[in-house]
Amino acid sequence: MLDLAEINREIEKLENCKTCYATCERLSILYNVRDHMTEQAQGYAEHKHMEHEGDTQHEHMKHGEEKAVMKSDAGEIMPCYKTYCDTKKKYRRYEVTEQPLEMATNDLCCDMKKFILSLMSNADTTEEKNKVKEMIVQLHEMFQKGV
Repeated sequence: MLDLAEINREIEKLENCKTCYATCERLSILYNVRDHMTEQAQGYAEHKHMEHEGDTQHEHMKHGEEKAVMKSDAGEIMPCYKTYCDTKKKYRRYEVTEQPLEMATNDLCCDMKKFILSLMSNADTTEEKNKVKEMIVQLHEMFQKGV
């Protein structure tokens, strides 16, 4: 079985290495594994806690599971954003070429798109959906203006 401490050590080691495509790819995999292991441990602990509370807590557990799904969606962006920021810093210090920066940017944009689509699909009310749409339109207008 994988050890979370070992995964964290490997991530730290790779974050301090020279950035290349293989390093970014390995980090991405390790971030996902770490996040999955952490979420599994949290979910198991929440489930056990709810199990002891009895059936009256069923609705709270259901809400907790839905909340965990949304947290998971948002949490998936963070490792990718960290990789992007690290790659950007290295690019500005002339430690990497444009290629790793472009790959990190593409990965981040892909995850952001998934997150925004998740916001739309998880919206429960018309007002909530309209707020997300409004934010997307505002962002689009800002980009059109070059901001």
